[in-house]
Amino acid sequence: MSIHPAPRSALAHALRAAACLLACLGASLPAAARECERVLISADPAYPPLHWYDGQTLRGASIDLTVEVLQRLKLPYEVRYLGPLNRVMRAAQAGEVDMVVTLKDTPERREFLSYPATPAFVNPIAVFVHRARSFSYHGPEDLRGRAGGMAAGNRMAGAEGQRLMDELKIEQALDASANFRKLQLGRIDYFITGLYTGLATLSTRPDGADFMALRPYLQESFNYTPFVKASPCAVHLLDFDRELRLLLRTGAAERILSSNLEAWRSKPVVMTAPTH
Repeated sequence: MSIHPAPRSALAHALRAAACLLACLGASLPAAARECERVLISADPAYPPLHWYDGQTLRGASIDLTVEVLQRLKLPYEVRYLGPLNRVMRAAQAGEVDMVVTLKDTPERREFLSYPATPAFVNPIAVFVHRARSFSYHGPEDLRGRAGGMAAGNRMAGAEGQRLMDELKIEQALDASANFRKLQLGRIDYFITGLYTGLATLSTRPDGADFMALRPYLQESFNYTPFVKASPCAVHLLDFDRELRLLLRTGAAERILSSNLEAWRSKPVVMTAPTH
């Protein structure tokens, strides 16, 4: 029995189909099977001194600490401004970035982020009020029934933090500056944010002395540097955690936070970060 070769057109069609199949298989490979060519980093552009956008690039303590660890690991990286935090988080959910620095650990974020065991910074969460409209405060129960504010995309850590956010009457505004404006106008009674961010933002305002942080703090929470689960760079999570832990033992967090707080105070970015 003789075997006849397939017609050229049929053979060409089969080769094209095979090439398409291979391309599709390559696109569907798990993240760990793809190569981490460089670590794409992004962050909230309005959370000084941990991270902010200076009109040209993202900078801040979180950026500096993360870059120092990546350099120790000899991993190429790129810091990219993407817009407000909500847009950054959508990019992380879509696997369009590799790391988001730095964030609180929440159940909803763990759905698409892998957290290292070691926190980068201790980040007290404070309640800021206008001095002229302060009120008796001994803890979160004294916030009930009052109008509160928080920057869009920000969260409090843990189940207790989520419960508080669900129970309290909290409005969201773009960033800390917008919330302090609302507080000044009496549109909200209090504003919840990281202590360092609140103080850094007030240092740019001529009326900064009109506000104060109440004690006790709502949370003595931690900020972490998670990898995006869908990223091929997530395979470096354990190595990153090891080097971060070693670096923090040298006092790097305090040194880097102090230098960035000074950098912000010497040249603050008063205007709200652009949202294009």
